[in-house]
Amino acid sequence: MQLLISEYGYEGYGVYWAILETLSENLNGGQTTKLTLPLKSWKNSAISDKKWMKIARFLSEKNKISVEISEKLVTVTCDKLLKFRDEYNRKIDKKSGQYPDNV
Repeated sequence: MQLLISEYGYEGYGVYWAILETLSENLNGGQTTKLTLPLKSWKNSAISDKKWMKIARFLSEKNKISVEISEKLVTVTCDKLLKFRDEYNRKIDKKSGQYPDNV
């Protein structure tokens, strides 16, 4: 994250978290974090398309996310989100006293 912040400032950091939030909102209990949307749906109007794509490519190069950019669509994948979701769910289950069924 320090490389991201030193390269793009907190704007880059914000882009990263906005990407993760967009992916999280679309998980819907599924087992994939791959999401394809138009570029405009990934970003807000405060950042240019060109800058967003530079930051997304930087994040991809650093293995934070995987990005595929086509003419009109952007596909982002972050499999680490599944790990974080599973860890979060385990903590929730532990606090509520509900444990996953034994397999």
